Amino acid sequence: MPAFYDLPTELRQRILALAMPELSLVRKPWPQSMLNLMHINQQLRSDMGFVIDSWSPIHHASHPEDIRRIRDLSLTLCGRRRCPKIERIRLDIFYSSDASVMRDTCYCRHHNYFSEADYWQKWNNAIAKLPSSVSEVSIDVTPTPAELRNRHELTLNSFVHDSCVKHFLDSLSAEVADLVRILNEHDSGRLSVSATGRLSVKCRFFITALERISGVPVEFDGIWVSGEDCHFADINLVARQVARTGVGRKAERKGAKNPLAWLRDVRWSRQTSWTYAKVAHAGEEEAVVQDLRVFADFTNDDRKELLEMDPVGGVRRALQHRMAEDLGLKTESEGDGPERRVVVTK
Repeated sequence: MPAFYDLPTELRQRILALAMPELSLVRKPWPQSMLNLMHINQQLRSDMGFVIDSWSPIHHASHPEDIRRIRDLSLTLCGRRRCPKIERIRLDIFYSSDASVMRDTCYCRHHNYFSEADYWQKWNNAIAKLPSSVSEVSIDVTPTPAELRNRHELTLNSFVHDSCVKHFLDSLSAEVADLVRILNEHDSGRLSVSATGRLSVKCRFFITALERISGVPVEFDGIWVSGEDCHFADINLVARQVARTGVGRKAERKGAKNPLAWLRDVRWSRQTSWTYAKVAHAGEEEAVVQDLRVFADFTNDDRKELLEMDPVGGVRRALQHRMAEDLGLKTESEGDGPERRVVVTK
C-alpha cells in the first residue's frame, strides 16, 4: 500500500481538504489540526496552500465586529498570502447574551456593555461590511449565551425549553426581523437568508413572527427541542423497576417478602443521578436496568464475594462504579482499552 506522501498531488490535496472542519470561528479561524499539518514537512506545507485556498467553511461570527474581521482572514504560506473562501457566514446573534437578563434584553459582553438598541444597531450596520463573495447567511437563533454552549446537551435543551427564554425571544422578534430584512435587501437581494440553531417547540411562533414582520420567508433548518429532549432520567425509577420485576415480582405474587424491596430505599448520590441521566440520554436505559439487577442479585447472594462486569464504555463504566458504591459495594477497574471492566467486591 503506498504511503500518503506517494499519492498523486491532486488526490493528496483532496484528502486533506476533506479533513478540514465545516465550521470556522472568526475569532479563532485556523484549526490546530490545520496548523499542525503545515509543520510536518515541506510537501504537506505546500499541499496546505491549495487546501486553504479551496476551503469554504461556514464562518461563525459571534459579534458584529467579527464581520469586519472576516475580510482580514489570511495567513502567509510558502511566501504567498492564503485566504479561505468567504461564501457562507453564520451570525450567532445571542452568543454574547447574559443568561441572567435574557428575559428582558441582550447585552454584549465582549468589550463594553451596550444597550439593547445599540447592540442590534451594530449588527444591522455590520451587514453593509459583508464581503461581496458571501452568498449564504444563516442566523443562529439559539437563545443561549456562550457560557452555556459547552454544557451537556440535556442542560442546553433545558435552558432553551424554559418559558423565560420564550418571553426573551418574543421581546426581540422585531429586532431580529429587522436584521432579516436588512440581510434580504443587501446586495440587491442576492443573499440566501435562513435561520438555524436550537429552538424550543414552544418558540415556533418566533420563526413565524420573523416572516410576518420582515416580509421575508425564513426557513429554520436547526433543531426543535421538546420536553422529552430535556428530560433528566431518574435512576430511582430504574431501582423501582428492578425491585418489582424478576425475583421481586415472583415473591410478591406468592405473598412472600420481596428480596429486592430495599432497592426502593437506596439514596443515590447526585453524581450517580447525573451520570445515569447522561447514559439514559444516549439510549442505554435497558443496559442500566440489567447492571442494577446484577448488582442487586450480587448483594443478596451471601455466597458470592466477587463480581466481574462485562467491558463497556467509559461513561457507563463510571455509572457502574457509582451505583455499586451507593449500594455499599467496593469497585475497581481492570483491563486496558476496550477490555477495561468493573470488578465489584463486598
